[in-house]
Amino acid sequence: FDVASSKAHQQAMNLRKMLTELKDSDPQLMKPLMDAFVLSNGNVDTIDKLTKWAFDNINPANYIANKDGMNLFSKSLTSIVLNNVLSGLSAGRAVLANSVALVQKPINSFLGTGLTAAFTKDADELRRFSYIHSGIVETNRRALNNAWQTLKAVNADPTANIDLVRKDLRLFDNKTWDTVDDVAENVWKEQNKGAYAMYTWAKINKHVAEWPAMRWGTTAMSGADGYVNSSMASMVARIRAYDNLAQQGIEPTAKALRAAEKEVYAKMFDENGRMTDWAASHMSGEIALNLDNEAANLISGAIEKTPLLRHLIMFPRTGLNALQVAGSYTVLAGETAAALALRKQ
Repeated sequence: FDVASSKAHQQAMNLRKMLTELKDSDPQLMKPLMDAFVLSNGNVDTIDKLTKWAFDNINPANYIANKDGMNLFSKSLTSIVLNNVLSGLSAGRAVLANSVALVQKPINSFLGTGLTAAFTKDADELRRFSYIHSGIVETNRRALNNAWQTLKAVNADPTANIDLVRKDLRLFDNKTWDTVDDVAENVWKEQNKGAYAMYTWAKINKHVAEWPAMRWGTTAMSGADGYVNSSMASMVARIRAYDNLAQQGIEPTAKALRAAEKEVYAKMFDENGRMTDWAASHMSGEIALNLDNEAANLISGAIEKTPLLRHLIMFPRTGLNALQVAGSYTVLAGETAAALALRKQ
């Protein structure tokens, strides 16, 4: 702790000294230096380190191999590749896959709870099942509205709405770009033509990657996921509404259920319309094949160090989630669940 604290103190002192010098000589470099200091966790505290850090972020060699993960050049180039791959039938396939998974939800539920309730003649459980999977018109109204709002938000600004983009496609980083822009315009443009040429190449890639016409496939997929988010939120809201009425001892009439559901659903989104409920988000991620898992994180980490591998393994998280979902319909799912239970004991 003492070593880390001493190092942080020294870095802060170096930054303060450099800012004092820049105030009189190059005040336009004060902001990028402070921003780079924060972005690099204090490692950039001089102008030499700033220019090196900026060049490392647009160095094309990073796309072949690196130690610290993808830089801005690699992220932009990878975005162009993925945008082209997803510009065909991918959006339609995502809509189809999501639709099939949504249709399976009530079927799976009936094969579990509903079928058992039918044989045991448990009227309350049957009523609960029918209510949770009812309201098709209202569910679709909410879902279509959320899908449209999501699509518009991602199309307008994918960086500001990065949480609405699938995790395998989150490759935007405007904060770092702003700092590199300042270095390029205030240092490289006059003093290092080679670095400025590399910067221009990376910047063109960024503009192409963020061009709405190039992103239409990924944007449409975000809209499809927005539909699923709202559908799962409606389902979870109905489950909680029914439970809330039961706990309060209130008869679950249609009017009471509608009021309780509306109250629960409103709390599942923040003021910006982002879904904040963990259960609904997890259910949506399962359908969109967008959940985190150790294997996907391991492969994604390897791709970060060698971005060129993305041409061979484009969507590791999606593929491994699909494998996990498929496996849940086999006898292996029971063995895995039993193994997990034994390990917890």
